[in-house]
Amino acid sequence: MLEPKGGRSGIQVMPDVKPLGDVDLIIRLLVKANTRLDRDILGHGIIDVLLYRRGLEGVQTLNGSPQVQVPIWLSYGIIETMAWKKDNSKRRVYELLLSNPELFPLDKVLSASGRDVRGFDATNETFFRAASGALVMSMLRQDGGIASMRAFLSEVVLFDGEMDILLRKHFPPLSIGANAMQKVWSLQVAEMAAPKLVENLSTAASDQRLAEILVLNISDENGDARLVPFENFQLLDGMKVGEKVQATEAMRQGVIHLSNRCHPIYRPILLEYTMLASEMCQGELKNISERLPLLAGERQNMVIADERCRDYLDWYQITRAYKVTGDFSGYMRLKKRLAMEREERKDEVIDPYLDRVQALMRRDIERDPGN
Repeated sequence: MLEPKGGRSGIQVMPDVKPLGDVDLIIRLLVKANTRLDRDILGHGIIDVLLYRRGLEGVQTLNGSPQVQVPIWLSYGIIETMAWKKDNSKRRVYELLLSNPELFPLDKVLSASGRDVRGFDATNETFFRAASGALVMSMLRQDGGIASMRAFLSEVVLFDGEMDILLRKHFPPLSIGANAMQKVWSLQVAEMAAPKLVENLSTAASDQRLAEILVLNISDENGDARLVPFENFQLLDGMKVGEKVQATEAMRQGVIHLSNRCHPIYRPILLEYTMLASEMCQGELKNISERLPLLAGERQNMVIADERCRDYLDWYQITRAYKVTGDFSGYMRLKKRLAMEREERKDEVIDPYLDRVQALMRRDIERDPGN
């Protein structure tokens, strides 16, 4: 714990390697003691020190050695891997990363420096952590991944070169094909984005999924199948029992599958629709036209009640908050950068006149707002 004077005032935690005599090294974690320490930053520092310890095993001196450093993506990836295994990570981030890979591509992950990451806003840092975690987990899942990771960690601290070369050296499957590393990483992101069996949909998502399922599969005169809304159940009148079962089977299977993932409060609604489908197959169509609007109204009431409950919880959280915890640093940096870009792009001849016209218009609006 140090009381630094000047120097890197913005860095709270910093690993440090120094000679200890002529044949040994000492690895320290320098922690700034005059500021409030962030737990996550301290965690990264501890991981870096442990990686230094493994990478410098048997090294007696750093004379003539390249700079000792841990790739920032590696420490972020290890921390995210541990969080994922403890179920403390958000799958939604990987869903967004899968559908929008441009949010944080793999080449940007490997090229990011510590200075780059310190300049990220909260959103970019979250995507960087998720992308780094997917990279580490994709390495571990290879054949002999644990042993390969040990060998990789023993060399990465003193490695001075292109990172993808070192990765392909210790993980041969990443060398198969030009885009092998990208494919392996993308597959890992897709696997982490997949919903777990124990995850439930919200009430609104359950209702939307049910609306997509409620269709009948009816064959026309030529034998071609066509999908019709469930409300047009009168088309089943006059069909044989086997034809009715075939027309409603896909819908019933979809409702059963949805019952495993829907919001628990939504399951009685699904049971009602499966009962209606069974009654249709038995030819009992009289009361269905009366029950369908009632079910639709109950579904709508459940969705509205869910929205009101969520709005109330948001209101409660906002009104009970004692301090603002949002991270607006990224927004302020973006605003400053856009202002700088605008200044750089100004035309020396035209822009002064445009600025004067804008000032005159603003003055006229202030004098006569209704005009």
